[in-house]
Amino acid sequence: NKAIEKVNRKFDEGETEPQDVLPSCHSFYRRYVYSLISSDFPLIHVGKFPEDNKKLDNKYRNHFRLRITKCESQEHVQKLEKLRAEKSTESMRQSCNEAIGITLLIEKVISAKKPV
Repeated sequence: NKAIEKVNRKFDEGETEPQDVLPSCHSFYRRYVYSLISSDFPLIHVGKFPEDNKKLDNKYRNHFRLRITKCESQEHVQKLEKLRAEKSTESMRQSCNEAIGITLLIEKVISAKKPV
């Protein structure tokens, strides 16, 4: 398992880089990695950050990258999770605003009763 190997290298070999991004994977594998790493490595934060997936060429619809980060304390893990949740919420809010904008445009065209 590549994810666990990377996490083991971070602890055993003492890598200086505090975070790494795993290759893209599907949702079942992401859940497996979340559960495995959180149970075996409590000071490792695993999360799906929007900026890691923006330039991802998704051949498969639900494939995303996970970022693993080595933390100093449990508080740091919680802080990273809060940051990840905020970024994710902002990303979803932005895509909803884009969709709402198109809907409002269509409603204006319909209410104007002009031929399209």
